[in-house]
Amino acid sequence: MTQLQLAAAYATLINGGEYIKPTIVSALAKKTQNSDQVEIFPTSPQVLSQIIRPEVSEEIKAALLQVLEQNKEVGDNARIPGYNIGAKS
Repeated sequence: MTQLQLAAAYATLINGGEYIKPTIVSALAKKTQNSDQVEIFPTSPQVLSQIIRPEVSEEIKAALLQVLEQNKEVGDNARIPGYNIGAKS
């Protein structure tokens, strides 16, 4: 299994059970007068199929989020302000 396949599998688990075709996004750095700015050119997501029921996806998402809540030593190092982070134990 490649890293992209693993990421796509976990995305399916937490995004309502929909398998979305993975897309490599191109990022081009553009120099501005005061800073470096990255422009990203995303494409529209292509939903290929409903793999699992949305309610099952919500249960899995809650379980992944709970791992960091229950493992404080891991959770403290994994948290990113403004993001919900989940993990597998």
